Amino acid sequence: KAIRWIVCNDSISVQLLGNQDSSTGSLPKQKHGFRFSGDAGEVQLNRRYILAAFFYSTSQVSPWTDTLNFLSPDLHECNWYRNYSRHNFPFGEFDPVGVFCMKDVPGNVSAADVPDEFLSNDEDYPLRYLEFNFRMDNNLNGPLPPEFGYLIDCKSIGFENNIGLAGQLPQTMENMILLYSMTLILNGPKFGGELPESLFRLENLKNIHIQDNLGEDWSLPSNVQVGDDAKLERLLLTRNGFAGTIPSWLSQLNQL
Repeated sequence: KAIRWIVCNDSISVQLLGNQDSSTGSLPKQKHGFRFSGDAGEVQLNRRYILAAFFYSTSQVSPWTDTLNFLSPDLHECNWYRNYSRHNFPFGEFDPVGVFCMKDVPGNVSAADVPDEFLSNDEDYPLRYLEFNFRMDNNLNGPLPPEFGYLIDCKSIGFENNIGLAGQLPQTMENMILLYSMTLILNGPKFGGELPESLFRLENLKNIHIQDNLGEDWSLPSNVQVGDDAKLERLLLTRNGFAGTIPSWLSQLNQL
């Protein structure tokens, strides 16, 4: 479904593919390049495919409560979100639910000239990173697809109160090398399993917060080759169905 949407329905992807260089095979540059992954059109095409795969995988049984602008063919994927009011969210008075991206504002530009850090569709700013926030009940149902782990520009992940979420975190998350924070709270009874061992080798990951999830088969991997660059500072596992022993490799996380 995701590939079909890309090649048949997504205006941005169709435009990129339609302007492929006949001699090199390269796609034109995207309008908003990221600091890490760059501005190649292939990167944007892949990112939109990953997000489409996530959408279809987590709406297998019934549709999302709010589509959050997902699969809007004329909107940049950093605009696939909606603002919701919520008092306990770190962004203050509004909660950008979905996928949103932070602008990479040049140092010589005054903050007063850029009042909103989030990308708007008609702006030309490059981007620093994207954030993936589903910290509200939006009727996500189904597993996170393996493609999810290839969101290489993702800095934070949050899933909260999505009872229909199922399966495990994908092993492919080892590719999310910019990931800084992951929060999983109050998700459903079919979501859990062993945490990917590759998660604990991500050198930029500092915060893991897993709390009050209903699944009963959570566990930590028995063996992780912790690198010298591991920066995990906070591992909060509260009121979940974790089982098994506390693995010895945790003692190698020197900043925990």
